[in-house]
Amino acid sequence: MLLKRTLAGLLLLAALPARAGGYEAFAGAWDYAAGGQIEQGGSTISLDDDSGIHTNPQVLALLRYRSDGGWMPDLGAGYVHLGAAGTYLANSTFSIGGIPITRNRTQVGAGVNINDFQASIGWRLYDGHSLRLAAGVGMEYLAGHATFSGTETVSLAGIPLPVPLRQAQLFTVDQWVPMPQLRAEWQPRPWLHFDLSGGYVWEGSQRAGQLRALGEVRLWRQLWLGAGYQYQGYRVDVDPYVLDAHVSGPVLGLSLARW
Repeated sequence: MLLKRTLAGLLLLAALPARAGGYEAFAGAWDYAAGGQIEQGGSTISLDDDSGIHTNPQVLALLRYRSDGGWMPDLGAGYVHLGAAGTYLANSTFSIGGIPITRNRTQVGAGVNINDFQASIGWRLYDGHSLRLAAGVGMEYLAGHATFSGTETVSLAGIPLPVPLRQAQLFTVDQWVPMPQLRAEWQPRPWLHFDLSGGYVWEGSQRAGQLRALGEVRLWRQLWLGAGYQYQGYRVDVDPYVLDAHVSGPVLGLSLARW
């Protein structure tokens, strides 16, 4: 509900007269690769693409209102789905559902399904003829889960049972992440716009960071074609798991914008 109200407010701001500031509504695809691992009691579950866990391009949506000064701050919101799935050979002995899964004896199936909601507020530090700098704070909400399943042959009196025992375990993510942010915009020509933004935060063993670089070319009136690169990294402790992962790759999409 909070996200819906935020998006509705940004759309309303985008419809204000030109003197109220600028806006951008971007929708595109993020073709990212995943890396990192999930740790459990000294064992690891790899999320690297070469481990057998693969990702697919996901939809990336961004909304932003840019203030022209006064009391009104810059506002932003975004959404991206983080997903991966596949199987790989267990590289250590660990437990799924209380059943030990032994190295080189079983295939482990994994599916990651996490929604990343973003909201931000910022204030301009410098606003020149073609260059604009701003700083603020963002809030990310990670909500979703990762499912892991494996099979283990169980023996009775030394005789393997004909049906392997299959177990599944769920790793849940429900995490708010506040993050200081910086943004730089450069528009050397009316038809050309560059945007670089990022943030980083850490608290104890937990940390999160992101970086987005986007270049946009005007196609027609307020319609722009954008291409760039985005990186997001997380380390989140959710007992008894530690998620230490990153996703990165090229971004391509269209936007309606007025600067």
